[in-house]
Amino acid sequence: MHLKTLLARTVWTFIKEMQIGDEILLCQGFTPMQNKPVMVHAFCKISGPYWEHKNCEWFKRKRNADYTHMIQRPVKKEELSSLLGMGSLLKTIHKTDEEHFQKTKAALIR
Repeated sequence: MHLKTLLARTVWTFIKEMQIGDEILLCQGFTPMQNKPVMVHAFCKISGPYWEHKNCEWFKRKRNADYTHMIQRPVKKEELSSLLGMGSLLKTIHKTDEEHFQKTKAALIR
């Protein structure tokens, strides 16, 4: 897939497909060849519509979200990859099926 197409699809997903009430996992991305653990931050629920923060220098596209479970710990890349059913998280936004999402949530919430 062409990089511009990939970027456009990511923005479209963030703006149009993600909905208020959707539950998400916030974490660092990882590559297939990565050996270091992945920092997993939290599970959140989207609580507001898409909006733009015109004065933000690092990322203008926003959605409000409420933390439901703070994780804040590194997780072995192989474990997270297996739980999510994905070989890498190179893009900014990924979708997984409900079964993998719930499996990931159950394994990471302590």
